[in-house]
Amino acid sequence: MVLGPSEDGGFYLAGVREPVCELYRNVAWSTSSVMAQAAANIAALKLRLIQLPPLHDVDTPADLLRLGHDFATNSKTRSLAPMTAQWMASHDTELRRAIV
Repeated sequence: MVLGPSEDGGFYLAGVREPVCELYRNVAWSTSSVMAQAAANIAALKLRLIQLPPLHDVDTPADLLRLGHDFATNSKTRSLAPMTAQWMASHDTELRRAIV
């Protein structure tokens, strides 16, 4: 099981070889304890957990603007999702208009 923890206590990615519905049981969604609860479920299921580096996720329009700024100013962030960075750069003006 692979989880990418987000800076707000949740996770931005969950990767499994096959569905694990129990991962999502008894999780208080939209709280700062989501990642910890999911990790506890994984441990209870005796699955191996691999954690990716923490990143921020996109839950709000402000988060989307932050991601666009990160892509524009940080080559490491761009390298993690080059196609998304390219799309966001080509739609920057319309995204800002829609969000602001």
